[in-house]
Amino acid sequence: MSKITLPQFSNRELTLSTINDFERKFDFYLIANELDDAKITEKVRVAHLRLSLDSALNDVIDNLKIDDLTVKKIFTALKSEMLPKENKAYNQYKFFDRVQKPNESFNEYIMEIKNLASKCNLGDKYDDIVKCRIVHGVKDTALKERLYRSPDLSLQEVINYCRASEDAKSKMGEVGTTTSSSHVFYMGTQTPHVTDTHVLSSRYTQGPSNMEFREPTNIKV
Repeated sequence: MSKITLPQFSNRELTLSTINDFERKFDFYLIANELDDAKITEKVRVAHLRLSLDSALNDVIDNLKIDDLTVKKIFTALKSEMLPKENKAYNQYKFFDRVQKPNESFNEYIMEIKNLASKCNLGDKYDDIVKCRIVHGVKDTALKERLYRSPDLSLQEVINYCRASEDAKSKMGEVGTTTSSSHVFYMGTQTPHVTDTHVLSSRYTQGPSNMEFREPTNIKV
């Protein structure tokens, strides 16, 4: 069985986001290489993790002199020893200041909003506050107005509504482009001269058991 390459992590990448991302990748690495099996000792997993860290980070781990070192303890140490304390006021400022950017899709926007919200300790008000941030922050003015008229929607309903609105707007743009292209093609073709515009319309006659198409008549070319 092919083995998955060991992910690498450097002290130059130290932020809470990058540590969390690396921790997730390392978990996937353990699973993919069957190192999460109960038969594998924690000492082996720790060795794999330390091989993925650069020398500076390994020096930090050694200097902490942690008893009974585990993978979890290493990640906890990296977060507590190498990162500044979370500034809740700043995190909340970033969350409440975040609006959808001009070329940003709604999915990109909601992912960033949820990421910022996770650092704000919103508690049981999470859904209400995130919903308000979405409504105030979406870039589509018409969509924002419709959401203002529906204050009782849940967070998930607001998210679904915004996605559907963006999708519909995108499809309408495609339809408009296709229609314009077809119109240009039609205008570029030679059209017949008609003496009787009434007869130009193709006519259908409905019989008891079949439908007959009657070609237009009296068309001069």
